[in-house]
Amino acid sequence: MTSNAGGVTGYGYNDTVVRNVIALGPSATAPTMANRVMGRVLAGHTATLENNYAFDGMIVNKEGVAEGALTTLKGLGLTETEIETPSTYTDRLGWDFNGIWRWDDMAKRPVLQSVSEGNEEEPVSLIELELEGMSTLVVGESDHTVTTAVYSDGSRERVETNVIYTSSDPTIAEISASGVVTAISEGTVLIKAEYEGLIASYELTLTQKQIEMEGVNQGMDEEVTYQFTSSVLVGMGEWWIANRMPHPPGRPEGAVVSSDNELLVSVSKT
Repeated sequence: MTSNAGGVTGYGYNDTVVRNVIALGPSATAPTMANRVMGRVLAGHTATLENNYAFDGMIVNKEGVAEGALTTLKGLGLTETEIETPSTYTDRLGWDFNGIWRWDDMAKRPVLQSVSEGNEEEPVSLIELELEGMSTLVVGESDHTVTTAVYSDGSRERVETNVIYTSSDPTIAEISASGVVTAISEGTVLIKAEYEGLIASYELTLTQKQIEMEGVNQGMDEEVTYQFTSSVLVGMGEWWIANRMPHPPGRPEGAVVSSDNELLVSVSKT
């Protein structure tokens, strides 16, 4: 140094603050003034010095402050054993050895690994997955599900690729690689989507299609029992046309289940 030297900083101007530092250099030499932590402060001003340390064996030429303390330009002296111990930096100085510093076992010194400017934006990350679809389908119907990725910045995005879809029972409902659900048989299944390690699901209920019974017995003049199949309704319509009845077939008078588990309907001709 050509004028003022310090183990941490040479010269301080207005509102200088030096805290939680340690000077580890072997020497500090200057023709005018030198100190272990800080060389000097601008005339007429006072620096804020808090919790500062220095290697006790440091050689200082033209030392300006003789008293070693946490709040002086000289700093509080530490032995070689103390400066080679990690707890000195964590306990005395409060340094972060998880994200900012790391300990070098070979040099027996802390090494700076990163510094935050304080204005970096947090990286956006995927935090949640949503899967939407119809809760009920009739056997034979299909539904295209919608998968949505939710991110840490609040944004949402529909996901259409790299999603793994599964059904808890493919014999009841199948789901394709593109997220289309097809109802196969009656029952309840869990439809699931997996994306980037996150899983979303919903419960789907499958039902049989209900056959409309309106208009079966109008125009009949006597009671007849038929096996109830889809062809019965067609046959009734054909009978009505062939006999030129004034009204279409009406509602069934009643229904019973035979010993063979066949559903029979009873209609009357009027």
